[in-house]
Amino acid sequence: METVARRGYRFLAPVNGVSATVTPRPAHKPTTGPKRWLLPVALAVLLAGVLLGWGIAHWRRQSAQATPIRIKQRRLTANPEENPVLGAAISPDGKYLAFADKTGSYLRQIDGGETHSLSLPSGFRAIPSAWYPDGSHLVATWVEGPTSPLSLWQASIMGGAPRKLIDDGQLPAVSPNGSQIAFVKGPKPPRRCG
Repeated sequence: METVARRGYRFLAPVNGVSATVTPRPAHKPTTGPKRWLLPVALAVLLAGVLLGWGIAHWRRQSAQATPIRIKQRRLTANPEENPVLGAAISPDGKYLAFADKTGSYLRQIDGGETHSLSLPSGFRAIPSAWYPDGSHLVATWVEGPTSPLSLWQASIMGGAPRKLIDDGQLPAVSPNGSQIAFVKGPKPPRRCG
């Protein structure tokens, strides 16, 4: 055995009659060099950052290229000035327009343009205001007499007697399941212009 400076010991021993030299390695690794795992981790983080940046840029480009929704106006009635539409409501499925003018209440097929009078009792001059979700009933407003307030009525588009829902009600909105109606109670609010 021989001492080697700054390295440790060196063993000198014969193996099967042949002399061999074995130099031991130090017991601990030097701490001055970089860790072997640091480079793969750094590369993985760099790759993840590049992929994330590319993904964000691609998403923004796709969002910017999205076609904007174009709203198209379409005239549904052709009433003259002397007989204006007094009120109207579009059915939940978007296929029908219920409307009223001075001559009566009507149901118009939006795509085909076919228009029919609503089968309402004589003298019942209701103005369609909202649809029930079933698409076969309307909420209409009507004034029963010259001193009566507006009242809300349920009417079937198939005909039959309308049913009064409430006195002194206007501007109805039917809940999505048809179980409730929101409305304004009291005198008619002044009309806003512009």
